[in-house]
Amino acid sequence: NRADAIAMGFVADTQFSVDRGFYDAPFDVEISTSTAGASIVYTTDGTEPRLQNGTPVSAPDASSPPVATLRIDKTSVLRAAAFKDNYVPTNIDAQTYLFVEDIIRQDLQATLTAGFPGTWKGVTPDYGMDRNVIGPQGQDMFDGRFAATIRDDLKAIPTMSLVMDIDDMFGPQGIYSNTSERGQPWERPVSVEYIDPVGGEDFQVEAGIRVQGNAHRREGRNKKSFRLFFKDLYGAPKLEFPLFAAGATDRFDRITLRANWGDGWLWDQGTNAQSAHYAR
Repeated sequence: NRADAIAMGFVADTQFSVDRGFYDAPFDVEISTSTAGASIVYTTDGTEPRLQNGTPVSAPDASSPPVATLRIDKTSVLRAAAFKDNYVPTNIDAQTYLFVEDIIRQDLQATLTAGFPGTWKGVTPDYGMDRNVIGPQGQDMFDGRFAATIRDDLKAIPTMSLVMDIDDMFGPQGIYSNTSERGQPWERPVSVEYIDPVGGEDFQVEAGIRVQGNAHRREGRNKKSFRLFFKDLYGAPKLEFPLFAAGATDRFDRITLRANWGDGWLWDQGTNAQSAHYAR
């Protein structure tokens, strides 16, 4: 477009001094760009950093590049981009830092305090970890079986972090508030991160996200499946990553994230049957 045509150049991509992953102690992370005179804008609430949205950090002078330094002492999501007058800004980068102790303590109040809604279109959420399963030991239904292993369990398989504006998910026009709606008009932008604490592989890509499925789209069904779309509109037109075993494709136009909502807790009879089974 014309703005790009008259630009003097491109702002160098943002760099994070600490990569996404699981952590158990506080640390400082620096967000930087090598472009002198640029400004970095970052957010911690999932929204996209723009000149009019986020925390700006300017370079000390026109001949120096900017550096933003943040203390990370809890589960956090950073999104950042860099800007300079008459230059094409960077894309938006994201890093998710996961603290297991935060995750296992997540409950309704902690989630509400973080800015998530108490309801969406009359539906009451079931936020947080299930104390019947993970304890603390002595307060669960499984004699401490899962309370003893939950920290290692959370790091035994890959994690996918979906980062987006809370309103795009739960707001009046959010996809979780309008689950019967379908198609492109009900697709929202999302940052997708893949974190494998075992193998060490990871990626971050911008994509589109929609609610996926049929019966579990009904209002009152709290657990939804999603479909991710990789398009030029957001960034890379395909995800290129070996998500599955050797011999499977490693190039994707879209991916379905299945909630498997019928496997237990959403179905009262199934939940009661499972509880009785594990209690024996």
